[in-house]
Amino acid sequence: MTEELYKMLKDDHKVVKDLLNEALENEDISKFREIRNQLNMHMISEEKYFYPPLRKVNKESIDQSFKEHEEAKIILKDIEKTQGKNKDWIPKFKKLKETIETHVEKEENLLFPESSESLSTLQREGIAQKIEEEKMVIRFRSIPDAKLVSLPENIDVPRGIPTSRVKIPSMYANGDIEYEDDEEKQVDKDNASHIRFTGIDRRSDIVVGPIKPEGMIKLTLYFNDENLPVVKDKATNSRSKIFNEEYRPLRK
Repeated sequence: MTEELYKMLKDDHKVVKDLLNEALENEDISKFREIRNQLNMHMISEEKYFYPPLRKVNKESIDQSFKEHEEAKIILKDIEKTQGKNKDWIPKFKKLKETIETHVEKEENLLFPESSESLSTLQREGIAQKIEEEKMVIRFRSIPDAKLVSLPENIDVPRGIPTSRVKIPSMYANGDIEYEDDEEKQVDKDNASHIRFTGIDRRSDIVVGPIKPEGMIKLTLYFNDENLPVVKDKATNSRSKIFNEEYRPLRK
């Protein structure tokens, strides 16, 4: 049971538990936003793709998992109301930590082995892919300063990209750009078909392409071995999502 689906879910668990421990040890509520985002992304993905096919196998267990998610969501909303006020958030963080740890123990020790026996390899691979795509969509929508803007007027846009229709998050409009061909190789602007915009945080980039009428955007996020976001130069892995499925670049 070491395949991608379970590794992905366990990595999510570890990231959240580590963030909660760090926040409580340092009495640092600044981690809350990241904890909330990581938890919501994980719970949404599980509820949409992992839990439904298991309901026929063990309805009681899945219903309980949904209930535990709801408990975590209620605590998150409660923390949002009180964060920063005389450390009132600390007992709420402890309650969230306890809820998450109990839930994680059940999933990893009971639900994961049970699902490994009831789901085929093909089903597990499909679920893992859908979860990864769902996370990318959520991340893209929640990127800070993600107001959509037109392509910068001071750059040359390759022919074929519907300039008047393409919108990008503003955090990329002020970042570095590179020109690429259909094989994702860097070329001069006269031979380019795509543009790569690096976000001002340097932890993600987007490639804009020519699919009509709306244009194509592919988002790539960069991570370290602990599955935490890092700048591209320090990344050991990355994840990408194409937001127009007609785009099929040749892979490196």
